[in-house]
Amino acid sequence: MNGSIEVLIGVIAGLITSLLVLLGKNVFSDWVLPWYRRITYSGLLVHGAWYAQTSAQKTTLDLIQEAGLLSGQASVVSLHAGKGLEIDDVRTFRVTGRVFDRFVVLNLMHVDRSRLGASTLLMQVSGDGTLMIGAHSWYAPVISEIRCGETMFSRRGSVPFKNDD
Repeated sequence: MNGSIEVLIGVIAGLITSLLVLLGKNVFSDWVLPWYRRITYSGLLVHGAWYAQTSAQKTTLDLIQEAGLLSGQASVVSLHAGKGLEIDDVRTFRVTGRVFDRFVVLNLMHVDRSRLGASTLLMQVSGDGTLMIGAHSWYAPVISEIRCGETMFSRRGSVPFKNDD
């Protein structure tokens, strides 16, 4: 009987120790490391809202930046909605990426896992830091092809922004 109590105490102590180690790891990776990266990062800041418009759609990027890592959300509003095209009026994408020197690399994946949608952008921050200009490749679901082209994003108010509202 005495031996089984010692084993039980050892198991419980092991579980508590494992829980404390896991908690310490999570505190370090979720709070300490991001805090340290923020205070030591001296690169370009691109967080916030960015806007682009073509003849077919309006795009809004909402970027969250932790040092050189980017995350966030992109909303794409079709300007041809209801004109016989098989496409959602508004599509939402999860954004991940990196910023280094003055270059921004973003990957966009459709948040609805039942829908196809992927996009990659490689841009450089230009001017006074209020423009991102570069290339964009994406899957075009209407024609089932991967396409590419030039793109430009701006912070609202930094350059004339065409608004059809």
